[in-house]
Amino acid sequence: MTNIENKKSEALSRMITLGLHPRVMQKFQDGGVTCSELTEDGSFLHREPTAEELESIGAFQKEHNCLVYYAIKTHTDIGTMLALLYVSDNVEEWASDMLDIQAKTPMAYVINYDAEWCSEFGSIGVANVCGQLVRTE
Repeated sequence: MTNIENKKSEALSRMITLGLHPRVMQKFQDGGVTCSELTEDGSFLHREPTAEELESIGAFQKEHNCLVYYAIKTHTDIGTMLALLYVSDNVEEWASDMLDIQAKTPMAYVINYDAEWCSEFGSIGVANVCGQLVRTE
């Protein structure tokens, strides 16, 4: 099992590679997570996770022994989704994870709040907008 300090260091490396804003990285170093959201009316927000989202993040981290470093909320035809970018315990996968991040297709756990049975692990497409991430696919 990897200790939390190694995961935090790896998360910061991933955040730098993704080009996240320094305030987002500082917030993470201070123990917080930033959530970006493309709202249903097309507005782009970066904000604190809601209580429900924090509960989801905490449950995911506990169940999978992962460290979440960023969250992206999207509203789609198949439900409201929260993509969690995370660092796992599988150190041997970190190099390939970084290649995915460099290609802007990080591995994420995506929670579908409207159809929980659709929640799953997988690669998602992301784009950087002013130091924040939006989901592209």
